[in-house]
Formats: sequence, C-alpha cells, structure tokens
Amino acid sequence: MPATRRTPPTAAAGSLLPPSVHEALAREPRPGGLSAIEHVVLLVRESRSFDHCYGALRGVRGLADRNAIDDARTATAHDRRDLPFDYELADTFTVCDAYHGTPHAEAQWADYAERLQAATTSWRVYRGWGDRPDPSFARFAGKALPGAFSDLDAFRTDVASARLPRVSFLMACEHPHASLTYQVLDALASTPEVWDSTALFITHDEADGHFDHVPPPRPPRDGPPLGPRVPMVVVSPWTVGGYVDSQLFDHSSTIRFLERWLGVSAPGIDPWRRTACGDLTSAFDFNRRARQARRPTAQEHGPPVDRQEPGVRPARPLPYQPDASGAAVGGEVRLELRNSGHESVHLALYPHAGESEGPAHFDVRSSVDVVVPFEGRYRFTVVGPNGFRREFAGVRGESVAVESSAHRRMVSITLVNLGTSDVTFTVAGDGRDFAVSVRPGRRRLVPWLTAFRHGWYDVTITSKDGRFHRRLAGHLENGRESVSSTITRS
Repeated sequence: MPATRRTPPTAAAGSLLPPSVHEALAREPRPGGLSAIEHVVLLVRESRSFDHCYGALRGVRGLADRNAIDDARTATAHDRRDLPFDYELADTFTVCDAYHGTPHAEAQWADYAERLQAATTSWRVYRGWGDRPDPSFARFAGKALPGAFSDLDAFRTDVASARLPRVSFLMACEHPHASLTYQVLDALASTPEVWDSTALFITHDEADGHFDHVPPPRPPRDGPPLGPRVPMVVVSPWTVGGYVDSQLFDHSSTIRFLERWLGVSAPGIDPWRRTACGDLTSAFDFNRRARQARRPTAQEHGPPVDRQEPGVRPARPLPYQPDASGAAVGGEVRLELRNSGHESVHLALYPHAGESEGPAHFDVRSSVDVVVPFEGRYRFTVVGPNGFRREFAGVRGESVAVESSAHRRMVSITLVNLGTSDVTFTVAGDGRDFAVSVRPGRRRLVPWLTAFRHGWYDVTITSKDGRFHRRLAGHLENGRESVSSTITRS
C-alpha cells in the first residue's frame, strides 16, 4: 500500500499511534540480544533542540531542571498540547535526554555507509515526500550505489516484500506534523516479522538555533565540543515502557551502535567521543517480556510545574557513579573527582568567583585530582549526567570540610573539623533538616539513605556563619532500572 499524505488517525483508547503498533506491542520480544535485530532504521528529522521538543515532558531533564547551569524556564518550547504524537511516542518507548547533536553528522553517516558498502552490508537512503537528498549522501551514493535514494513509498514496499536492507537512513523534513513518522511506524508494524526484528532510532539533525539549557560537553583539551541536545526516541520491541535513558550520547552513538551490532568498524569516530559517549545499547532491555506502556494520567501531564509536567518515568540503569569531594588548603581547593562505574563519566566544573576564565571539562574513568586556585573566596559547581551536582563555596583559611562516598543506596557524608573549637553544621535536604556538632580535630559520619527516594538525593551542608557551603545531589546506581528524578509542586 503506498504511503500517502494524511493526518494520523486516532487509534484505540485515544492513542495517536497506529493500531498496528498497538498490536505489535502485545507480542513477546525476540530473545537473543543484539543478534535478534535484523534491521536498523535511522529516521532523521529537521532542526529541534531537546528543550524545544521535550522540555515539558514529565520525567526528563527539561524546563524544570533543578540542577540547571542555564535557566531553562525562559526557553521557547512545545508541550503535549502542541506535539501530542511525539509525547505519546516518548511515553510508549524510550527517550534519551542526554543525546547531543554533532556538527556535520550527515557526513559521518555517509562515511559509515561507505564502510557498509565495502563490507557488502545492505543499506539504503529513503527520503520523505519531496525532500532533497543530503549532499554528503548524494556524493557517495551517486558513485557507489546507483538508485540508493528512494522515497517513502519504496520504504513501505521494501518492508512488505521482505527487501528492507540491514541499515536504512530516512532523511525527512517534518515540520510541524508527525505524519511521516506515523507512516514509518505503520509500515514497520504492519509486517510483524519486520517489526519484531527492527530497531528504529528517531532523532533530529541539529538544534538549528533553538535554545537548550544543558551546555554541551567539551573535550578536556582542544577539539570540537558536542552540539546542543536534540531529541532521540528509540523504538523497538526491546525499548517499550516509556523509559528515559540519561547516558551521554551524540550522533556518533548511532554509528557505534551499528558498529557493535554489525562488526563493521567506524574509524572516523574520534577517541574522545568514544570515551565520553555511549553506544545506545543501554536503551535496550533484551530480557523484558511483553507489556504495554503505561499511559500517563491527566494529573501527570498537566498543568505543568515551571512549564514541565509533574511526575516521573522509569529510567534505564547508567554505567557510571560519579562523586566529588574537596577541601580548601591555603589558596586552593584540592578536589578529587571519582567514578566507581564501569564506563567513563564526563564532568564539568563551572567557576562562579573568578577561579578560572571558563568551565573546565574532565573525563573520569576512576579518579582525577584537580586544583582550583582562588583568592579570598571560592564558589564553583561540578555537574555531570543525570542531575549529578556538587556545589563548593567557602573562604581562605577555613578549617572545615565535607567528604562523601557512595555505598549502594547510601551516601556516606563525613563532616570534618580541623580547627580548635566546636563547629556546628546544618544538614538539610530530602525532607530532613538537623544540626550536627563536631568537636575540634574530629570527624562525624552522617549516613544519607536514599532507598526511599529510588536512589535520588539532594542535601545541602552549611556552617553556622554561612560562609561554608556544600551541596550534594544526584542518583545512586545499583545496576537495575530505577525512576527519574521527581518534579514536584514545591
């Protein structure tokens, strides 16, 4: 059946997704891990930042981000009323809220298509209605694969006739409606054997000037940074459930997924991106059984708090566990950045009192020692993925410190008094507020339990005179799925 320009019809129970997708969701996913996947489809839409598209979505790092460096509440953004189809797509499958664009991503995908061609792996480029082929693909495809460009009618025909290549690139201009995405979903789900063996990645090429409040990570030394965040929804039988995946990704992550799945190397990806970014496999749960995604209640998707829907969503486990502690010694803060996870974590230090000219970036595999010089006072923030935040403020000559470490679902906080008189700390957060006195030359352990908050914590520690300040916020991983940070009406 040829694809046509039409408004997506309403499916059962008010859903905007194709009825064929709902039928597919009732089936058990194929076993076998990555080997169960036979087709990967990359649908690239045009020009939206993550905040612009999903900043108001519940349970993601959006407009109500309490750990924002830049104020997200002033951003121009759509909400569920503007993009009901896209929001239902995120509520049904897995949305990535730390996925960044990459300059010249189309050229990278075209280079990898050349690698696929050399490895005799089937691939093809499909275009939306009237869309022009990207020049990067056109230069290669025109000489290497005559007829590489097809339209959406051909895509549907290839799916139905079992001729879909191993890798499909769909380049589409789709503003502002979701008709093409609907057609792609329906084409795949209408052929059960294809849907059951396909992973569909839906993203946008770039933010194109739309504001996103999360500063892009940069290499610790010279090199191009990641671009602003853009939307990414992973659609497959193994990503059902309305999850959020907060691992750091960029457009090179799609190529790395193909590389891992097919075994076709991608030498064009620079080493820093391989260190800082994941390969998107964390978005998949190959052990899950069939289940329908839970539709959010009316209370959960409106009215918004600080322009973002209240509530949480299930979250995929992350491969890192960052921490940071530091103490002032003379005119410098001696800072230790740590990570007990099994993959490197990217952290950024933002100075607020002139400690340096700009942010400093670090990739932490196990630990990194950092010296932060200051004059009379210091105030800086260390941030990382999934709401990780450490705030440091104090003065020269102070005799107090805070140390921290993570143990399963508990943060061990140690209050240190190196002075000659008693010190009283105020400890507040997560609904608790109390004082702790520490005698001269002594240390006091404060165990901060997080299990009742699904591993989330946010605690502030100050001295009685208000000059010393530490804030510890983030999430403790335990290797299992969790829930996203709560957005409340406080």
